[in-house]
Amino acid sequence: MICKFFKIFIPIIGVFFLSKNNNSLVIERTNNSSDKILYQACLLYESKKYEKSLKLFNRLVSINQEKLKKALLYKTARSNFKVKNYFLAGVQFSNFYHLYPNDKFSEEALFKSAYCSYLSSKDFELDQKNTYLVIERLRFFLKKYPYKKNSSKAKELLEKLLKITEKKSFERSKTYYNMMQYKAAYVSFKNFLNDFRDFRNSSFREEAIFYMFLSKKKL
Repeated sequence: MICKFFKIFIPIIGVFFLSKNNNSLVIERTNNSSDKILYQACLLYESKKYEKSLKLFNRLVSINQEKLKKALLYKTARSNFKVKNYFLAGVQFSNFYHLYPNDKFSEEALFKSAYCSYLSSKDFELDQKNTYLVIERLRFFLKKYPYKKNSSKAKELLEKLLKITEKKSFERSKTYYNMMQYKAAYVSFKNFLNDFRDFRNSSFREEAIFYMFLSKKKL
């Protein structure tokens, strides 16, 4: 079925009919150039020719009808995701969620906005700032949709990132201790335990507690 998300909204000016072979909408004649572009974009999208469909979707950004605008934003975001334009797709999915938070696709849009941030990020071992940003977005998604179909994947990504940040944070605290900066080490280990208090699969909690008390003792 051709572009299900659009089909009930396309204003056809001219003659159209349903093909007996595939029950899809076939346009014989139209006087509206936007309709032609939209129809062709839908054909390309449903044929999984996302790069080509994107070129046509992008020509319709000035469309005024609200339902069409919503559908266009969603399809454009999914197309960008399919061709691995993750940064742009993430922005578009985020816009969709904030513009249409009660839409049936809002859960997918919120997850994809976080997932695109994950996919478009640099090395998480090096880029801690961006790592925390992605963690924040995944946590927001799980708070909003704790039991939806994308929740398991979100939890998996979150745990992976928490393990990375936990390791980096522990190593930083341990460096203070090895440099005999015991006050800084004590504060750092204390903050570490507070920051990761809800992380059930912690690999460093017991060791952090040990070094925190050891640092305090050596003050």
